[in-house]
Amino acid sequence: MATQPHRKAFRAFALAVFAALFAVLLSAAFPGAASAADGAGETLSYPANGSCPESRVRVQPANGRNWLLLPASADFERITLEGSPNTVLQGTVPGAELKLNERGVGENLDLTELFGRMEPGVQYPLAIRTLNASGGGKTATVILMKSAALNSLHIVLDRPISEINASKFQTVSGSGYLVKLDAEGNLIAEAEVEKLAGRGNASWTHSGEKRPYNFGLKEAAQLIDGAGVAKKWCLLSNNVHAGGHDRTGLYNLIALRLFQDMKGSAALSTENVDLYINREYRGTYLLTERVEIQENRVDIRKSAYVAEDPMKVTRVVRQGVKANGEMTRMSEIMGGGTNVTLRKEGNSTSDELLRAGIQAYQYATGSELKPGGAGGYLLELDFRFYTSKCWFVTRQGAQVVIREPEYASYEQVREIALFVQQMEDGLYADSGFNAAGRHYSEYIDLSSLAVRYAVDAFSANTDAFLASAYFFTDRDEHGGLTPICAGPAWDFDYANLADQSLLNRRAGQADGYPEMWMLQFLTKGDFLQEFQNVCRNTLRPLWLDLNEGGLDAVMEELRCSQSLNQVLWENNFAADAPVYAKALQNRYAAWYDTVWTDDRLMGVQIVPEKGGLSALITGTAQSVRWYRVDQEAGGTLREVPGASDGLLIPEEDGIYVAAAAGKNVAYNPGLKNNPDYKVKGQPKLVAQETVTLYSAPYVVSSEKAGS
Repeated sequence: MATQPHRKAFRAFALAVFAALFAVLLSAAFPGAASAADGAGETLSYPANGSCPESRVRVQPANGRNWLLLPASADFERITLEGSPNTVLQGTVPGAELKLNERGVGENLDLTELFGRMEPGVQYPLAIRTLNASGGGKTATVILMKSAALNSLHIVLDRPISEINASKFQTVSGSGYLVKLDAEGNLIAEAEVEKLAGRGNASWTHSGEKRPYNFGLKEAAQLIDGAGVAKKWCLLSNNVHAGGHDRTGLYNLIALRLFQDMKGSAALSTENVDLYINREYRGTYLLTERVEIQENRVDIRKSAYVAEDPMKVTRVVRQGVKANGEMTRMSEIMGGGTNVTLRKEGNSTSDELLRAGIQAYQYATGSELKPGGAGGYLLELDFRFYTSKCWFVTRQGAQVVIREPEYASYEQVREIALFVQQMEDGLYADSGFNAAGRHYSEYIDLSSLAVRYAVDAFSANTDAFLASAYFFTDRDEHGGLTPICAGPAWDFDYANLADQSLLNRRAGQADGYPEMWMLQFLTKGDFLQEFQNVCRNTLRPLWLDLNEGGLDAVMEELRCSQSLNQVLWENNFAADAPVYAKALQNRYAAWYDTVWTDDRLMGVQIVPEKGGLSALITGTAQSVRWYRVDQEAGGTLREVPGASDGLLIPEEDGIYVAAAAGKNVAYNPGLKNNPDYKVKGQPKLVAQETVTLYSAPYVVSSEKAGS
């Protein structure tokens, strides 16, 4: 790949500032560690790719020692090292030594002469002696280690990474450069870095100095094979020091890859990399695409504005009552503040959204769409909704952030909030119909929802439907909104794999959180039918492939990189990864031996049969009731008298629903008498032994009756 012209100017600038920053970087990146400048190894470095100065790796301090932590491309038997002139290298083989020449370069050195057989992921103490004119000199020890299998990502900034690590809201903008090398040292990608900033919530506050980052490129580039070109990318550190969080990197990796293999909507590409920033190793990171509206990501139409709120002013509208969950803080959060105006409304209001059931919403006051400029919406269920620019809270308490467009106009918030509220109204009606006579499945794509739900549930994701739960809707050919798709999947480092029920214990516990949707969908026979089909026929074979060697291969791929990572961040991949694998195996066994069993009720649908209608059951039903939908009464169900369990002979045209009762697939026996899983004295779905599922509606017309 030819060097880009603009690189020369940047490299000249970078070389000038790095000398001045060197001492600062060493002390700031690892506070309290011994400085590499204390010994003769201070100038030792490894050029991972000779044509890319940004890929040079240098000695760095950690835990009171000096380290040269090398990417997979380093070949111990033919390595080039650079340092001070006339430097002598010694290892553990008595009497053996190698020398750097008068230019301080040692090309194609065979370090096995100093240590014998050398392996990736193993520590080797390299003694470095710099000779002076009289033959004496300083001696220092640097510990050599190298990674294996992973590509390396090298980012060079014009300031220390400690500036970004000081605050999530601190962004480094300006000059920066990135190169990505494969495990043989070949250049895969290079690009100018426009900005780099911290990201995440718990992953930021509880990750120590191994921070997660978002970064943007000046020009779009493809950093992951097959991902397509884009400017925005993400680096996940997988280093949260909190109970239930994963530090192996496996939770996120496996869940995101399962979602991709299951053809989940807008699935993101991921890749484990060895990350270097300012020529020092930062650890094993998961490089991912960003969740955004973009051709190669969430590929929906973007809104076009005359102005997208140039003043960045938003207005909150809410009812005069407190809502559920985190909404109890609304009176504090929405009491005004910078660029937020508050308009309180009473329970009786002329506001269309509040009248429709929306409890509160926030919109941008200055955004104005171009004629015909309406696009789709990227949404997120997030209990921290109040920190976002535009959002709404539904009648049932679902907390929905409008991620894109970030500064949505009142008309846009109105459109998407009413659309979601109409879906929710149908979801919570036994018939599935809202007051407008539309079924909830007209608003949401059940196939995509079943895939996302399956990955959330199987991975025991504690944040499922609570945060990082993304959805999107686009424009159809008539300019209306398409059914909402669930995806892309995101954020799986917090899980409870020890739970052997269908859902994580936490699901449905906190009244008022959006997780309530997660439970309500399980009362719909059409969704549960789709969900069980995905779990049994799509997820299961993929897991079997993982269990029959795929997971071992992933752990082996990460093993050496994680050995280097442990030097800096004191995790223990070798001990923790097998525990994760065993927990996943146990969860699989519990799921398919005790949850997805034929004695449970797993779906109901209506099919024409014998001149009437038959209820087709997946699993086992204890009873079936038949109902006719009274559309004039807002979708109320009227039981059809005299109908047998299995067959209905309709006596009149109309819309019919079958309601089957049986053993609840989501039942967790340990929660049966738990007060945390009750609402107004009644057990939540996960604490109920039996469940009633309602089928999708079936329309009988004069032409259809008796066929």
